[in-house]
Amino acid sequence: AVSNDFTTLLPQVNYTIGAACFGTRNFLEEVGLMQEEYFLYYEDLDWSVRGQRAGRPDVVCLTSHVFHRDGGSTRQNDQRWPPALVEYWFARNKIRFT
Repeated sequence: AVSNDFTTLLPQVNYTIGAACFGTRNFLEEVGLMQEEYFLYYEDLDWSVRGQRAGRPDVVCLTSHVFHRDGGSTRQNDQRWPPALVEYWFARNKIRFT
């Protein structure tokens, strides 16, 4: 029998990384979208926590493969954002999340 209860099929994790996460329609209807106010960094962690508070734990698919280009969000035309700007968004959103 196929179960629609993903928590019985996949191991639970503390949170998912935004580069490799998805939500079901029911999750989106209950929890909502990622908050645009974060813009960069911590939006995925905030989404995970809001989901967990709504009784929807994060789970992982052990057979998936994800390839992520590190820093892809902070590159424009192969030029990196100034480090101070990246640090600003990271620190700002860490405080916002906390």
